Amino acid sequence: MRKIGALESSKDAERFHRFLRSEGIDNQIEQVPPSWEVWVLSDADLDRAKAELESFKNFPTDKRFNVKHVPPPKAQPEAKTPRRKAGSNDIPVTRFLLVSCIVLTIYTGMGTRHEELMGKLKFSNVPKVGDAFQVPPEIVHGEIWRIFTPAFIHGSFFHLAFNLYFLWILGNTIERTKGSMLFALLCFVTAAGGHFTQYFIVGPNFIGISGVVYGLLGYLWMKQMVSPEEGYSIPDILIVQMLIWLMLGISGVLESWGIPVANGAHFGGLLAGMLLGAFPGRKRVVT
Repeated sequence: MRKIGALESSKDAERFHRFLRSEGIDNQIEQVPPSWEVWVLSDADLDRAKAELESFKNFPTDKRFNVKHVPPPKAQPEAKTPRRKAGSNDIPVTRFLLVSCIVLTIYTGMGTRHEELMGKLKFSNVPKVGDAFQVPPEIVHGEIWRIFTPAFIHGSFFHLAFNLYFLWILGNTIERTKGSMLFALLCFVTAAGGHFTQYFIVGPNFIGISGVVYGLLGYLWMKQMVSPEEGYSIPDILIVQMLIWLMLGISGVLESWGIPVANGAHFGGLLAGMLLGAFPGRKRVVT
């Protein structure tokens, strides 16, 4: 089963679903905020379905897409398990990250309380010295969790809400299709890229999961260009919003507005995600 694209509204998604069924193309529609994804069950129908989706997007009022009655779907081999519907509990890592960020941000008073715990969660308690490339001594001595745990703490409710909104959208898309283990590894690697970059530029005093969020964005951005057969598609407006925020941070505009930004974490996470997403995926062989 392959994803061929996404539509912005449930009405359009249902309409296109009925049309494909009327054409003998078995398909499924899944809600993955903020859009509705279209999946085709057979690779034999892939090219035709993609062409029809492009035509639907260009000419949505075409009367040939107005199908009211459709035949039942063709029987599928028992070996092929249909994808679970959106909303099922198949994104445990995304949910864990969301809950952990909320709980730890509140519990630590946005990083202002429970100093002993904060000392364990920070990237390092040792100030960076000079411009030399160095790894924090705590991490050198085995406290590997510090590479990721600064992501759990946020400095304001706006900071928390902004990051978790995009984490929910991007995490949904990747974890549902790649699986929880690969998604967890992707989060860890992008956190490492963002946090080490921020540490080398500024030092250890940073918090927030935005480095991971930018990493997930970079991964999907590259995947939809390098491996279009994997079916990833993220709205252009989402990419534009994230890149504008990145540029505002790097330019110093956000700092002038009193909004502290970990620009190194954003840039390092984005670059790490883009590098991972640039590796072509393996094409699935249907037997």
